[in-house]
Amino acid sequence: MTKVLMTILLGFVLTSCAMKRHPRSGYAGSQLQKMAVASDSPRTSGLFANFQGDPVSVSDSDELSRLETQLQHEQEIKQYYYYKPLLKNDTQRIEFLNRDSIDARNRYAKSILFPMEKRDFTPQELDMIAKRDISIGMSQQAVEESWGHPVDRMPAGSSIRGNELWIYKKLKPTSNGYVTEYRHVYFEAGHVAGWETKK
Repeated sequence: MTKVLMTILLGFVLTSCAMKRHPRSGYAGSQLQKMAVASDSPRTSGLFANFQGDPVSVSDSDELSRLETQLQHEQEIKQYYYYKPLLKNDTQRIEFLNRDSIDARNRYAKSILFPMEKRDFTPQELDMIAKRDISIGMSQQAVEESWGHPVDRMPAGSSIRGNELWIYKKLKPTSNGYVTEYRHVYFEAGHVAGWETKK
């Protein structure tokens, strides 16, 4: 029994020692990182799949890392890490970072995130949608794009004039657990006239 346990333990230790980490995995300065850098070979230039199953080029991954390290200004960094999870793959992220200004990067990201059929939103509405927020004057389509489908819709005031109340339900974390928060959005003539939060 002792020999079996010792064999399993030895196998685990040897496997752990041979573990290879990517140089940018967050284990900076570790022996594991030095081993990974030393053992990188030309065959890593192929393709592998990410968690979504999309093919990812290792050379694209290296290029993306290089471009990410070149970000210096706080505004650029904030902008990039805001859009990064919204862009679908490394190719789109590289295209984004290769734009020559913050405005150009914003335009590129919005062209990817909002296809042609959704580009009839105003620049202000697109900005609110990107922030997952709403503002006075937004159309009902823009609010639905930003916050999703409401849990309930009902007439409010004159329904002939397009006055409606939309109700959204959200769980909000507190120090005592979660509370249910209801957001009431009021529309006049199909555009946001105001909103309030109720618990």
